[in-house]
Amino acid sequence: MAGGQPVGATLNGEFIAQEIVRSVVATIGIVAAVAMTTALAVLVTSAGRPAEPTGAQPDREPEPPAATAAPVVDDPWRDDDLWSGHFPSR
Repeated sequence: MAGGQPVGATLNGEFIAQEIVRSVVATIGIVAAVAMTTALAVLVTSAGRPAEPTGAQPDREPEPPAATAAPVVDDPWRDDDLWSGHFPSR
């Protein structure tokens, strides 16, 4: 209860109803703006470019296959000489 009125009467009051309508209209506006800017971006980026037929091959040469194995690199943390001068021997 707010001001001695039931919750239903408070939610149906003019101020609350006005704010709910404002929120709904703003949400619809934002959703419409996103959809329109996406459509505009698609039109702008595809303007002047001919459509490629389905399954068309590119005009460039294919890239060579990647190496089958990574090169072996020495791991400095496994080197026994790395820590030999820093700690006393057991």
